[in-house]
Amino acid sequence: MFPTISIVTGAEFGKDNLAALDRNGLLPKNLSDDEKAKYMYFAHHEGFAGAARHLTDSRTASADAAKQVLTLNLGAKKTEALKAQYGSYNEAYKHFAESQARKIFPVQVGSKGTATMDAYVKKYGNYEQGYRAWLNDYTDKKIRPDKYRQ
Repeated sequence: MFPTISIVTGAEFGKDNLAALDRNGLLPKNLSDDEKAKYMYFAHHEGFAGAARHLTDSRTASADAAKQVLTLNLGAKKTEALKAQYGSYNEAYKHFAESQARKIFPVQVGSKGTATMDAYVKKYGNYEQGYRAWLNDYTDKKIRPDKYRQ
């Protein structure tokens, strides 16, 4: 009974996160079920606000998208303070996303993954882009719903 409850609860939580990502305009249209599983994993792994950050690239985010992600992560008051500090939502978001990636990336790869982290940062130009690429690669390798259909 308890394993069933755990599975159903996890699936419902994933479904709710997927719906929230969609409501916030963070899901591409016409995703396959396998692709949906990856987006659900982002929300599981990073939390909803972290998934929003992961899915919103600071290089291409509109001012509205930058404000939305900052607000999801920090709340309205801190978002406005960062905007005042950096002059725009876009600049505030770039600084925030880089700062978060600098904190999260080393934790995710661990001390044995420092070379991996450094290689991604070098290849992609900064921690935000390196972490995004690493998490996408990790998810592509590890989240394989097709394995469960065999």
